[in-house]
Amino acid sequence: MRTGHIEEATTTRAAVRRARVARWCVTAAVVLIAIGVWNVGVWVNHWYIAENFFRPYGDYAAAKSGPTWDMWVLLQTGNVALVQGVVSLLVASALVIAGVLLRRTASPRRRTRSA
Repeated sequence: MRTGHIEEATTTRAAVRRARVARWCVTAAVVLIAIGVWNVGVWVNHWYIAENFFRPYGDYAAAKSGPTWDMWVLLQTGNVALVQGVVSLLVASALVIAGVLLRRTASPRRRTRSA
């Protein structure tokens, strides 16, 4: 009876599981990258509109009404989108790193041969 066969099967199952988790990490990272880029694009759009369309009409003494208030609301929602985008991109980079590390440990090339 070979005991090495059981260890190889267990190692193979663990490697397959790690490879699956690595694949899901990278898939989730791609989705988060898309969300992060979208949110950064929303921020750019809000900032551009606020600066180019509302800034010339801004009366900073009366900031609670009129176009200045709209500009501040637009900049606030843009900044929220920026923070969400940056956080999404940071989480995506962490998932990519985790996926790469899991894929390295799941790779059969990393095993040492006994001569």
